[in-house]
Amino acid sequence: MLHLTVHHSASEGTEYWLTRPMITIGRTGVNDVVIDSLGVAPNHARLSLTEAGDAYRIEALESLLGTFVNGQRIRSAILEPGDRIRFGSVDAILTDDPAPAPSAYAAEDDAAQRAILRIAELEAQLKSRENQLGDVSRELALKTSELNRVQAELHQTRTALAQSQQDHANSEENWHYRYNTLTAELLDARQQRDAALAEAANYKARLEDTERRLAELDESARKRIQRGHDTISALRRRSAQQDSEMREARYEIMKLRRGKEAADTLLESVKRCYARDKKQHTRLVEQFRERARQENLRAEHALSQLAKLTDAVRAS
Repeated sequence: MLHLTVHHSASEGTEYWLTRPMITIGRTGVNDVVIDSLGVAPNHARLSLTEAGDAYRIEALESLLGTFVNGQRIRSAILEPGDRIRFGSVDAILTDDPAPAPSAYAAEDDAAQRAILRIAELEAQLKSRENQLGDVSRELALKTSELNRVQAELHQTRTALAQSQQDHANSEENWHYRYNTLTAELLDARQQRDAALAEAANYKARLEDTERRLAELDESARKRIQRGHDTISALRRRSAQQDSEMREARYEIMKLRRGKEAADTLLESVKRCYARDKKQHTRLVEQFRERARQENLRAEHALSQLAKLTDAVRAS
């Protein structure tokens, strides 16, 4: 009769008679051959009787350190008497003993002992599961309480969100009204700006015409002054008076040029100020008009004086 001798140490060995067609080997108590070693997997190997019934086949299962037969790692092999087997870090040997196998009662006692050990193990697992179930129940109660609190907060949040949406709708309506009002005001301001720009362009054209006239007058005055210089030798007694009048005329022309530059500066200021303040733009336009009127009066006065000077020069 074949039996497997498992050597737990150098001086200790346990014999297992192979009396079943399938025998499991591992570290847990559910196996037929229990090897209590960390190097042995819970379900390490399995022995199954061949179809001929005269030998056992060994199959390696979920073992990390592997199963070896006569020093060779195997996945499956046919065992023969005398083969040395190593389950992880534990050695065993298969022998064929002509002595009779243990009685059925002894095998049944071994099975009953294993069953008792299995029941004890299952009871320990059941107690552990009951403890885990208690922990899960307590955690579930905490989660339920937290869920109720979250649902209450969610209800409050939804209420606040509905109120916020209503407020947002009212605010959006107000903003639309204000937007339409501001858009109308902006269109009106743009129209007024365009009108002011057109008026400023008209003023600019008039200033350019005045500048052209001043240039013509300046050129004519230069010619007349040149002619006056030709007759100065004959009019020495009146030269001082005429020089004074010419200086005054030049001074008036210089003032007219400065007035033109000031008018140009004022026009640019009007353009910049109009975008900021409509009332200030109106006031600046009035000032510009008054300044232009004064400059026209000064130009007319200068022209009048220049005409008088010309008449005096011609008369002399």
